[in-house]
Amino acid sequence: MLHYTHHLIDKGYAVMKDDGVSCLINRKMYFNLRREHNVEEVSFALWKRSAARPVRATHARSLPWFNGRPGWHLECVAMSSLNVALHIHVGGTDLIFPHHEKELYIMKLLSLPEPALWLHVAPLLVRQGDSNVKMSKSKGTSLPVMDLLEEYGASALKVMYMNNSKNSAISFYLSDMSVYKKKANRIKEYLTAGREEEIEEHSLNLLLGNLRSFNLPAIVASLFLDRKERKLSALLTKVFHDVFDTR
Repeated sequence: MLHYTHHLIDKGYAVMKDDGVSCLINRKMYFNLRREHNVEEVSFALWKRSAARPVRATHARSLPWFNGRPGWHLECVAMSSLNVALHIHVGGTDLIFPHHEKELYIMKLLSLPEPALWLHVAPLLVRQGDSNVKMSKSKGTSLPVMDLLEEYGASALKVMYMNNSKNSAISFYLSDMSVYKKKANRIKEYLTAGREEEIEEHSLNLLLGNLRSFNLPAIVASLFLDRKERKLSALLTKVFHDVFDTR
C-alpha cells in the first residue's frame, strides 16, 4: 500500500491534502468505468490522516508525510494484487459503486492485472418491523449462523441459497427453514438412492446453460420433477454429492 501510494504521487495521480493523500480522478479514464452513476467527484481518499478520523494506535502507520491509515479502496487493491491477479473478485451488488469501480480505477492507474471475472450477488434481507432490511452485523440485523446450523443443518441453508438467484435479494424468514430442511432431506434421499441416469443432449445443453448463468433454482427444481421427467447427469450428481456431503 505504501509502494502504491508513493507510485501514484510520483506519477501525478495523487496529491497530499490536509486530511491525507487523495487519488485524482482522470475523468475520461474513470467515467469509462461507470454505468448509470453521475457523481461529480474530483478525488477520493488513498491514505487518511489519523487526526482527520481517529483510529486505534494499532491501525495507524507512520509515513513520511504524516501518521494515518490506508483507505478502503487501496487496501482491497493491495489484497487483490498479491503475487498473482485474482481470477474471480466477488462482492455484494451494493459494492459495485463506488468501491469496486474505484478499485478498478486504481488498478488501471498502476497497470496492475485485473480480475478475470467480477461476480456480484444481491443482499440477504431480514424482517425488521414492517419492512425488509439488509442483514448487517454493524446494524445489528445479523443472525448467528451457528444457531441455524444447530437447529436446521448446513444442507437446509444451502438449499435456501440455491433456491434463489444470485441477482435477486433473498428475504430470510425463519419459518421457511423447516421447508428447506425437508427439501434438503429429499435431495439427499434422491442422491443416496443411486438414481443416476443418462441425460439427453437437449437436456444437457439446458443444464449447462443453467450452470453457466448460475441459475441454481432451475437446477434444484429439476430434482423435484416427476420420476419419468427427471434426468440427472453423472456430472451434476457428483456436484450435488459434494455439496450435500452424501458420499
